[in-house]
Amino acid sequence: MASYDDHGNSGKRHRMDIMDDYLASIGFRRKPVPKDGSSLFRAFSEQMFKTQAYHLYIRESCVRYMKRNQHIFENFVDDSFDDYLARMNSPKEWADQLEISALSKMYSCDFHIYEQPGHRAKNVTENDCEQEVYLCHSGQKHYDCVYPKSYFESYGICQSILTSIILERVLGMSKTTLNKCVDTFRMLS
Repeated sequence: MASYDDHGNSGKRHRMDIMDDYLASIGFRRKPVPKDGSSLFRAFSEQMFKTQAYHLYIRESCVRYMKRNQHIFENFVDDSFDDYLARMNSPKEWADQLEISALSKMYSCDFHIYEQPGHRAKNVTENDCEQEVYLCHSGQKHYDCVYPKSYFESYGICQSILTSIILERVLGMSKTTLNKCVDTFRMLS
């Protein structure tokens, strides 16, 4: 197995390229989410609701849940629990294992997380739930979604259908014009 430096680099290939190859070899694909403090909530929102749009609501709900269940979570925080929760309310604050634990309890789901290329995902919540969330932890508290490859086949078809509907019905582009644009794009590619 290749060794990694502090930046996740192994030789000429980036660690996430190696992770992507590993995931592909077992029938999965990583879907990146924006690298901001909300990546865990974005990835969770997408996996549970098929959109990242609910990430702020999920974060706020998670903080409220942790506040109501302070006796469960406060021993895992080094500083003032109220200060910790105040920071977690900010979309720029990175979330990690404590929030994963809270989300798992709130939504009755288990989190399976890929952390190292060549290693299976770890069930980090172990609540024996039917609902499962698959994520890739790429270091520095950043999380991306992990889906079976088949998800992207259906996703591509849905995206094509929605694009056609938007172009035809919302923007008023005729099918003839749309087909000409597609043909032009294909010639340029």
